[in-house]
Amino acid sequence: MSVPFLRCVVLWGTSAHLLASVSGDAEPRNRAGPPGIRVPLCKGPPAEPALLPDPPPPGARSRPPRAAGDSRGTGAVSFVDMIDNLRGKSGQGYYVEMTVGTPPQKDEETVHDKANGLRQSSLSRASCGPAVSLPSFPSPSARISRFPAYSSFADSHIRRCSRDQLYLNILVDTGSSNFAVGAASHPCLRRYYRRSLSSSYRALGRGVYVPYTQGRWEGELGTDLVSIPHGPNVTLRANIAAITQSHRFFINGSNWEGILGLAYAEIARVRVRGGAGSVVCGLRSIADFNVLYRQSVESVLGPHILCPVQIIGGVDSSLYVGELWYTPIRREWYYEVIIVRIEVNGQDLHMDCKEYNYDKSIVDSGTTNLRLPRKVFQAAVKAIEAASSTEQFPAGFWLGEQLVCWQAGTTPWHIFPVVSLYLMGESRNQSFRISILPQQYLRPVEDVASSQEDCYKFAISQSSTGTVMGAVIMEGFYVVFDRAQRRIGFAVSTCHVHDEFRVASVEGPFPGAELEDCGYNVPQTDESTLMTIAYVMAAVCALFMLPLCLMVFQWRCARCLQPGGGDFADDISLLK
Repeated sequence: MSVPFLRCVVLWGTSAHLLASVSGDAEPRNRAGPPGIRVPLCKGPPAEPALLPDPPPPGARSRPPRAAGDSRGTGAVSFVDMIDNLRGKSGQGYYVEMTVGTPPQKDEETVHDKANGLRQSSLSRASCGPAVSLPSFPSPSARISRFPAYSSFADSHIRRCSRDQLYLNILVDTGSSNFAVGAASHPCLRRYYRRSLSSSYRALGRGVYVPYTQGRWEGELGTDLVSIPHGPNVTLRANIAAITQSHRFFINGSNWEGILGLAYAEIARVRVRGGAGSVVCGLRSIADFNVLYRQSVESVLGPHILCPVQIIGGVDSSLYVGELWYTPIRREWYYEVIIVRIEVNGQDLHMDCKEYNYDKSIVDSGTTNLRLPRKVFQAAVKAIEAASSTEQFPAGFWLGEQLVCWQAGTTPWHIFPVVSLYLMGESRNQSFRISILPQQYLRPVEDVASSQEDCYKFAISQSSTGTVMGAVIMEGFYVVFDRAQRRIGFAVSTCHVHDEFRVASVEGPFPGAELEDCGYNVPQTDESTLMTIAYVMAAVCALFMLPLCLMVFQWRCARCLQPGGGDFADDISLLK
């Protein structure tokens, strides 16, 4: 099968002196720069030279050439080898292994026992939410299997990166800002955090309830010692939300038991004194981190077995090709950016740029699809459908309700257009372009595909909460979340998406005017204006009430001045 499957690499940037300040016994490994970890990413064939981006235009950011074997990134960061510390897949999320508690809690079963148990327990976990079999098109005779992904995952689990010990797997999410771990038995979880077994756990006596658009969880807040085994040699005390009840939060077969929110503290559902959202309080040392989604192509020689890695340190120039383009973070809550233009097949959608950012545009690794506001989604789908009109697709495919399938290895990528997003650059009058190939926005669906067919789901969807640049945008790119300088960088990864006709690219600069005005500003009503309106309304009410009060007062005075029997006489006359 020649269809690419995608793996993710998360790169964490930390400052050595801040790490030391969080943990008193943590000594920086290199005082000349922050610690860093790097390994080669592509074990398969490298990208063809002809597919690499063209030389940068004048004005683009350049970087000095590196000698062979030089693994230094920007900022003179030194890197050492680290392997197999991030796992997962598109559609279910990518997770990192963490130790939680004292002693660190981990499964005692062997890898092979776990794999066998995973196969045997697939059906018993159906109460977590059965696998969804979407209708496929145009191959109605294809045999749909409910649970093939579990066995393939277990096999790859043994084959790729076997280890004697497994830790709690924590989903990496740049669209939230809390650290929460499953702490009770659940049909979706193979293991969970047992607070009673940890001597370092401290309860804070606070309940937590977090609702989502779909799903929710609730639990109890506490603190415990956590560390990343394949990361800095530092153990931190972090605030942890122990999830005791949940509904449609955990994903059946995803193999993660918690969530690590890396966004800003402003959107944290759990506010704790001294907390900073991302691994609350404990990982305040994070100054920047980088996310690299990479591609592996299955050739005729068979699939390349890869172990995802997590990089700790500065920006590593060996992980991307071409130039690294930055867009400013508009506001420190989500990672909000400004989209100034969207093109399909090189044709502008010709919409007011504010529509692209209504009511915000964010970069979120925890979301699979590229999600667009309703008007933008409709225009984009219309343009993509027109560009790929050589084949007819059901309306449900464009809505994400149906799949399309082709014979294995015959997917007609060339009929689908390139989708381009233009982001505002660091210079407010310039932008740069991210080109997304159909290999990114057509997501393979393994659960329903047979060995003779490749099936895909349309991974651009409608949103009611603004534009969300999810995994389909990030796959094939090297993305830098530079919190220190409030910016997000994009570059083409060394394992970028490409075919024989096109290549994913990040290009610029493109001139523009007043690009910052494309950002959507939520109407803010001035409190002083509200007070003025309140005073005016009160005065009007008083003006109308004053005559009424005078009339009542006059009537009461008249009654008091009448003879004492007047009222009685009137009452008697009424009875006659």
